[in-house]
Amino acid sequence: MTELFIELRCEELPARFVAIARSGLERGVLGLLKGIEHGAVTTWATPRRIAVSVRDVAAGRPEEEQLVTGPPARAAFRDGKPTKAAAGFARGRGVSVDELEVVDGPRGPVVAARVRTGGERTVSLIASGLEAAILGIDFPKTMRWSGGRWARPIHGVIALYGGVLIDCLVTGIPATTQTLGHRLRPGPVTVESSAQYVDFLRQHYVQVDPDERRRTIERQLAAAAESVGAEVGALELVDEVVDLVEWPQVVVAQFAEDLLELPSRLLVESMGVHQRVFPLFIDGTLTNRFLVVSNH
Repeated sequence: MTELFIELRCEELPARFVAIARSGLERGVLGLLKGIEHGAVTTWATPRRIAVSVRDVAAGRPEEEQLVTGPPARAAFRDGKPTKAAAGFARGRGVSVDELEVVDGPRGPVVAARVRTGGERTVSLIASGLEAAILGIDFPKTMRWSGGRWARPIHGVIALYGGVLIDCLVTGIPATTQTLGHRLRPGPVTVESSAQYVDFLRQHYVQVDPDERRRTIERQLAAAAESVGAEVGALELVDEVVDLVEWPQVVVAQFAEDLLELPSRLLVESMGVHQRVFPLFIDGTLTNRFLVVSNH
């Protein structure tokens, strides 16, 4: 029982794609683990990376044996020799004719096969299925590049089970144990576990947890507005801005004061729709200052 950790790095995703990628990766990985015992699942996402951790993942699917009954014995064997009915039943169940048994059924003797299922190893399932799970994430739009088709070109993959590298490829890119930080301090960073991953990325100017980025943005917006004696508007933009940055830093900026002669509604809408910046108000009146959530 140990941790499975996957990270995918890519070119900047549109903000509206980040949550899709996050939930899609989780769904795809858990699909590969179907039938395998595991614990809590945690996901992270920024515009440049998505990651999932699955705790306490068993080494594989448990093996099970099931007795599957087939045609009547009189139809399966004639003069002690198997018929086409017996051969077809055996082939369909993945056993040889010699392995068939005769057991009592509700209406008399029938042939049966002992079918074994399970036993697949976790590492093998991830290695063989991870690429399809990732490429199967359903985005509203995709783009094609030399490696394939996805929301944006893929640049790197981490796949670890118990801190050990899983040998696999995603769009021709081999999985490694390393990721990159923010462009301010790219790294590389060697990853052994999800806890180390989150801490190391924070040291490399990446807040990989969207909830942490949201708290940072909200705290900095409030502090910046207070520093100029104003109130922040258009706070609904936080939902989008959270997924536009990896290392949020709020900056106070301003536009030409004579533009305030334009209707306030026009200015506020322009700032929100085109620049994703936050207007500042004093006593309910729009000012020529605004707040920018920078990624630097």
